[in-house]
Amino acid sequence: MAKIVCSKSGVILNCEHMPTTLSSSTYTHPLFHVPQKRLIALAGQWAAQRLTPTESYLLYLALLDSTELIQRRTQASYHKGMDAIVSSNMENLLSIIAKINLIHHPSFALPSFSINPSTHTLDNSHHWIQAWIENYQDWYDGQRESRLRESLKDREHALQRLIKSSVPTSAYAKTLATWAATAGSFPKADKFIPDNRAMICLPYRISRRLTDPDTGDRSHSSNDNVNA
Repeated sequence: MAKIVCSKSGVILNCEHMPTTLSSSTYTHPLFHVPQKRLIALAGQWAAQRLTPTESYLLYLALLDSTELIQRRTQASYHKGMDAIVSSNMENLLSIIAKINLIHHPSFALPSFSINPSTHTLDNSHHWIQAWIENYQDWYDGQRESRLRESLKDREHALQRLIKSSVPTSAYAKTLATWAATAGSFPKADKFIPDNRAMICLPYRISRRLTDPDTGDRSHSSNDNVNA
């Protein structure tokens, strides 16, 4: 039986019918190839504590990877403090993924971060998620369309209820999957950008937090006026 080292998580996979050990930047755990909405659906199993610590770690890392805001320069490392990192940050990660998926304005931007020899333990992942939340909040606070603000808030509350309420755990996955499937088809604004792509495109002000993807150092730039 072969042992394959996942290049993103460092987790060792067992593979039958191949008597060797393989390690390459191209070998990854299958979870990293699962669509994001399916990953979100797995949050129900995580909330119900049905996942092992390693499975929770893989889900957390796959969700981070699915944002396309993480640059990988080395593999992440599972360690004894990882369970606490995942437990304290998973809910916020799910929440911000849900919200940023509703916004397709070309000027809405979030900082990228890298998994490198200095950050491979994911200790800094809390700060990455908080940076995304704060950048989103800047945009949200500048929204002038009350209907959109209310819709985004409703979506946030729905996720909180699903994770924290007494909904039977057997219903979590189905409900989350349905919710995730509709995340990309939220009510659109009345205006469209010039190339006629249907995107949320309303006047707003956004304060971009400029973040070094390697160090996590952040600075602030002046607000930009963006008009649809």
